[in-house]
Amino acid sequence: MLRVTAWVLRFINALKKKTYEKGPLTSDELNNAELFWVKIVQNDSYSNEITCLEKNKPLNRDSKLLCLNPFLDINGVLRVIGRLGKSTHLSIFEKTLLYSLQRLS
Repeated sequence: MLRVTAWVLRFINALKKKTYEKGPLTSDELNNAELFWVKIVQNDSYSNEITCLEKNKPLNRDSKLLCLNPFLDINGVLRVIGRLGKSTHLSIFEKTLLYSLQRLS
């Protein structure tokens, strides 16, 4: 699914830029495809929280993410700091990336 998404995103970019990149997909293109799907899943499950964070407003008191210190990274991906934030063997991206638990099960 990531490769298909990366090819589609490459095609869309080629239409916008009027240039076509040839050759195999790059790691950046695959990363962008993954970010695309992460944002889709997060927006589906946490749209209220993302909207609050984008507008620098506090989260609702009934939000399940409130105690996890959620934030948006430079790509607009929702991340949290929880128990894994204290681990030393994971990168910052592995510690903080938030998927919907409903989608993973």
